[in-house]
Amino acid sequence: MFLYWQDASPVWGSGGGSNPPPVFFVGFRDMHHIIALLRDSKGATAIEYGLIAALIAVAAITAVSNVGANVKKTFTNVASNIKAG
Repeated sequence: MFLYWQDASPVWGSGGGSNPPPVFFVGFRDMHHIIALLRDSKGATAIEYGLIAALIAVAAITAVSNVGANVKKTFTNVASNIKAG
């Protein structure tokens, strides 16, 4: 696909000397590339898989954090019982 630009008129507005922004053109022969890009769903699928992976990671981190807190409490309890023992 070829994307090219062309400057518009050298004088913009009345009495102004600044050029307007460039104008972009896409050829009609390249239009099928744009249509194919719009119909492509591979990017959307990759994003969905990324979101699923992120949710699994958050769930795993939460579970490990909760288990870690419970294990710490258990070892603290065992240590205090051994000292008292």
